[in-house]
Amino acid sequence: MPRPEERARFATGVNDDSVYLVANVESFEFLAHSLWALAFQRRDQTALLLDLPMMVPNPVTGESSRPVVLVNSDLGIPSPTMLDELRGLLPVASASEGTVKLRTAGLDRALADPNAFAAKERADTQAPPWNANEWDAWITRQAGLVTVVMAPAVLRAYAAAAAEFGAFSWENLDASEFVVPADDTVVFDRTLLERATAMRMKRASKFPGRVLRELNGDERARLWSESRVG
Repeated sequence: MPRPEERARFATGVNDDSVYLVANVESFEFLAHSLWALAFQRRDQTALLLDLPMMVPNPVTGESSRPVVLVNSDLGIPSPTMLDELRGLLPVASASEGTVKLRTAGLDRALADPNAFAAKERADTQAPPWNANEWDAWITRQAGLVTVVMAPAVLRAYAAAAAEFGAFSWENLDASEFVVPADDTVVFDRTLLERATAMRMKRASKFPGRVLRELNGDERARLWSESRVG
């Protein structure tokens, strides 16, 4: 699990029995790099746990949030028994056994050239086919936890989508308290890929040749407002 000093904050929610995550744009930067690193993890039974203090009440409904377990399905899918045992250990009180540094240079390259990233993913015969309608199979509630279990290709796709929104922290939102207006939160759900794609298309047409981080605050704000979907 992340170190206690990590500033990212998340909440969970349920909409028509579909589970989702909520975060402000600053926290999505952390989520993006975590998903990308997990996609390339090679040690079996590896998972990333998001628990207190990173999990906070849902800013819209006020409901308590559940701990979240992120899993690369290629490394093994946790059984109900394993999840029950993990839930019984929370909140984690034992000392850390070490630090793992996330290596995510590939995510920066994917964001700099989204067309090349998409072409590489299509050419990768090892990448399983997927579509966003499988969301309810990927993210579920089990044993008092929210489990996000995705194949590497899906983790990479959602990492790139999360990073697209994560770069929009031009307002210096305070993730440590998660006190942000509802309009400044992003929902991590099945529509995120569509929204991120719309934003990339807008960026390519309005600011050709410029990556997201090169845009100034006014340009980012305009892109954000013009790229909403639904």
